[in-house]
Amino acid sequence: MWTGARATLVVFLAVALVSGPLVSGLDFTTSSDAGPVDAVGDGRVAAGSVTLSGETASLDQGRYGSGAYYLDAPSATVAVESVSGSPMLGYRLRISDLGYAGSTVAFLSPEDTGTTTLELDRKPFAPERVEGSAFRGEVTVFVRADGTERVLYERVVEVEVEA
Repeated sequence: MWTGARATLVVFLAVALVSGPLVSGLDFTTSSDAGPVDAVGDGRVAAGSVTLSGETASLDQGRYGSGAYYLDAPSATVAVESVSGSPMLGYRLRISDLGYAGSTVAFLSPEDTGTTTLELDRKPFAPERVEGSAFRGEVTVFVRADGTERVLYERVVEVEVEA
């Protein structure tokens, strides 16, 4: 009984040593023939117009006694004409007075022509952070491809506070 267990252990250790650092060039793992994979943000995109779903963003006070405010930002719709590789399309909203910078991205593929809509998740803010009736927000829609970032759309939006 011990000889079977010892034999198994010896075979296991021998295979581990031979396929490991002891014998270079010997590899028991299988390789994938899937071909090269594009790195995220590599490629090209031809984009047309960018439109926002609204002129302003808002901080709406929540219900049920929490007092928290929730940021509702307009969505951005981008007309995508052509895509090669896997470039990244992004949407960023910065509200400096609140110390906030939120963003969302979409990773594009050649099938993603037409329109692509980017939306920010609702973000809660503590009531003590929201002092004032309005804030200045900066919207940027961009493409990151081949190691560079190209701005497609920039605009200042008013962020209205609604109690």
